[in-house]
Amino acid sequence: RAEERLIETTPGVKFLLSLYLEYQYDEALGRLLTHPRFKKYPQQLHALLYPLIDKKISIGQVQFLLNTTFTSTQKRNPLFISLLTKACRQKRLCVRLQPYFEKAINTTSIPPQMLMQGLQQAMRFKPYKSKSTKWLASLKKNYWEHPASLHKLVESSALFKSSKEMQNLHLSILIRALQKRKTQPFKLGAWGRMIQEHLKRLRPRRFKDKQMILKLEQATKRFPMLYRQILAFYLYNYKYRKKYGIPRLKVWLLSNPQVDDLMFLERYYYYINRSQGDWLADLVKQMKTSSQLHWMATFAHKKGKLKLHIQVLKRLIQLHPKSSRYLKRIVELMDRSKQSRQADAYAIRWLKMHPEVTTISSIRSFAKGCCADLSSQHRARRLLFVGLKQHGFKSLWPSFEQLYPQLQRKQQDALVKLILQQKHSKQQLLKLDELLQKGPAIAAHGEVLKRLLATGSHSRQHQRKYATLLERKGEPIKATAYWEKYLKGMSADKRVRFFKQRAKRFVRAGDFRLAGLAYYRALAVDPPDNSEEIKEQIEEISRKEPWKAWGMWLWMLGKKNAQCLQNNKKHFPHRAFLATPLMKLGILYRGPYVQFARCQWLLPQRVRYTAVTTLIQHLKNYPMQKIVITGRANKGSEPDEAFLAKMRASSLRQAIINAGIAKNRVKVEYFDNSTKPCASLTKQKEKSLCHLSLQRVSISFRSPYMTQASTTQNPVSFSKMMKSDADNDGVPDYMDNCPLVSIEKATRYQYKRRYRRTKKKTQLKHPLTKLYPNNHSYRSYRRYNRGSTAGPLSKTLLRGCPLTAVHKQIKGLQADILQTENIPYYRNSTSIRSYGYAVINQVAALLRLMPSLGKVQIEVKVKDERYKRYRKRRLRYYQKPKYIAKKRAQYLIRYLKRQGIPSSRLSYVLVTKPEKKRPRVIFRLLDIKTKMSPFPDPKKVGL
Repeated sequence: RAEERLIETTPGVKFLLSLYLEYQYDEALGRLLTHPRFKKYPQQLHALLYPLIDKKISIGQVQFLLNTTFTSTQKRNPLFISLLTKACRQKRLCVRLQPYFEKAINTTSIPPQMLMQGLQQAMRFKPYKSKSTKWLASLKKNYWEHPASLHKLVESSALFKSSKEMQNLHLSILIRALQKRKTQPFKLGAWGRMIQEHLKRLRPRRFKDKQMILKLEQATKRFPMLYRQILAFYLYNYKYRKKYGIPRLKVWLLSNPQVDDLMFLERYYYYINRSQGDWLADLVKQMKTSSQLHWMATFAHKKGKLKLHIQVLKRLIQLHPKSSRYLKRIVELMDRSKQSRQADAYAIRWLKMHPEVTTISSIRSFAKGCCADLSSQHRARRLLFVGLKQHGFKSLWPSFEQLYPQLQRKQQDALVKLILQQKHSKQQLLKLDELLQKGPAIAAHGEVLKRLLATGSHSRQHQRKYATLLERKGEPIKATAYWEKYLKGMSADKRVRFFKQRAKRFVRAGDFRLAGLAYYRALAVDPPDNSEEIKEQIEEISRKEPWKAWGMWLWMLGKKNAQCLQNNKKHFPHRAFLATPLMKLGILYRGPYVQFARCQWLLPQRVRYTAVTTLIQHLKNYPMQKIVITGRANKGSEPDEAFLAKMRASSLRQAIINAGIAKNRVKVEYFDNSTKPCASLTKQKEKSLCHLSLQRVSISFRSPYMTQASTTQNPVSFSKMMKSDADNDGVPDYMDNCPLVSIEKATRYQYKRRYRRTKKKTQLKHPLTKLYPNNHSYRSYRRYNRGSTAGPLSKTLLRGCPLTAVHKQIKGLQADILQTENIPYYRNSTSIRSYGYAVINQVAALLRLMPSLGKVQIEVKVKDERYKRYRKRRLRYYQKPKYIAKKRAQYLIRYLKRQGIPSSRLSYVLVTKPEKKRPRVIFRLLDIKTKMSPFPDPKKVGL
């Protein structure tokens, strides 16, 4: 009765609880805890029991309280775990409560969040750290099928940071929780940070860690917001960027891209742009909403990607075919990117949607203020085409005559091609022909003349013009039939006089090929003569008038010249190769070459102004150097190949002599093709390219300081020549103007510490070396010289050269020593500074490029690099100078081996008594025997 009276008031309950706890009366305490008053309001019981666990309570009383609450309140086990957590705040109590934690872990009715709080309190003390892995593993088993409980376990990540086993356990629980969840977690930032911490410690190359990463990816792909955080980490971290970041981002964007996913392109575009493949086009094709495409269009506009912007607009036009805004925009961009043919179709669609623009009055008003810029010329051409289609030839012809002369040559050609898509009468074709004769020559004029000749309403002048156009196209056999019609009824003397006058006109115009053809037609009146006297005459005439000699040779061949006069559009991809950086060093790779068209020995105009002028300048700079010019010809497709090869070599020799080079410095040879160099090739493409490559002239250099292998003595197989790439930049050596430096992988800076400060002034520490020709310098040249026509020249001179400024680390070849920049080492160490690898990379590229240089001896100077005050002391951190020099030489040899240089070509020597001016490292070419070496060989002298 007294107990019931006391329970009604809060002070009475406090008295009873302290009394029963003091005397450890378990039956009465159990009766009190299960009283109906506390079933309705359990928070009151929590508030009354918490103050009892204070600093004065004994361990026995705590154990009695925990036992009683566990047995009497099994359904309300939160009271048990909360009391246990409160008791664990004191070390003296928590150390002896291990069995109660095991009870709590084995019972599944305890809320995991409260249990984690208790464990977090207990893990601060040593006795619990050894059992933590076992307890958490059992919790993982208990809650494996309960997503909510696993969620709470994952969020208490502080428990799992003690060891790698605990972190792996947390990662497995995290993956299971994500697999079981149906919705994405509420605290996405916290979950993303936990996943990133796990990814930081994992090693993607290890098999077990790789499996865990794949499982994590599969679990997080169902929650896009969370997976985006993982993608961002992949792209940011260098360990995951190549193998995980860029490939995963591509797959994710190509699956179902959202606007939030497209933000990755703007932030990480630098890494994506360097990857291979144009996958952005596939991404645009899969976009279905206009909002995504609009975002992509603004992105392409910011980055200056015209091609991508055009693809986006094409996709928008597919979704909205009647939108005139998109049509107008795509026409502007296509004209800017020089896709005028494709732009015509969209422009015509736009003009059909706006008929008020194509009326006769609007075209006449437009013609008054046309064609100052290129865009207005494009518009004029399209307006005329649509206007002619709508209003007819008669009504629009005055406007056509007014606008046509104002257009550029390319625009005139494109306009005439558009007009010729329709059928026209004889009078219309004659009017068009009269208008075309007044302006510059265009390719479409040939089609107009062809239609006039087909209709029958033509004059003899039309036949002459069409025959000339066929010869310009490279079809002289077809032109012969029209010349016969034109010259019908003309005597032989008049024919000869006509073609000779025609040849002189072509010579004045600078077209020597057509001049040679005209002279051949003048001689073709008489039967051919294949005597040796004619060949001697041809050789004499070729010194002053090579075009006339070529025409005589065609006449001399007779019926065999059909192989030369046939139209053949196949030609070798590159007309000339001239590695100017190597020429300036005095080291050349099998010499330059000049490619000729079939049955030609006249130097191409582009080659005459680029390669030949550079070669002549090089010979003037090196007056001791001699060259051997070797002519070649293709026996299968070119008649009289021996004489043709000889004339090709002599034509180049004559051009060099005319520039002021002495005759005794230039020698002529021709190569015999009896060995059949293309017979071993099996692929048809390689065979055809090999036959085309035989139509060339090769140049070998001779100088007292260089042993360059002659092309006649050591002919290189075509397959090796096509595949060899010393700098591994994708541009073969036979067409690479900078074969020692790659396009993108070259190190930009030569030295970081270029200056040294003194008391008086700042002095230059290292001499600045020259730069390789690069695309950046050409772009700046074009920016300030917009009127220059250096486009074709730049393609030849900058082919294979770096995109940025790169220093030349090899200065040249002096006697038997390869002069290079100093290799910078750390003091008293074998490790090379990062900017010093550019020297070794260029030396390795040169040795790969030129096997004819033979064996290389690396001479390393032995020098004490320790500070003066430490030289007399014995410090374990400093090795002996000879040991360091030996390790440096061995490392250089190992590095060159990894770069592809065979070990039989490499050796090293330590120079113990070096000269004062001797560099730290010297590369000596042992196959060059000379007495003019600036530094003697230490093996011979005994240094």
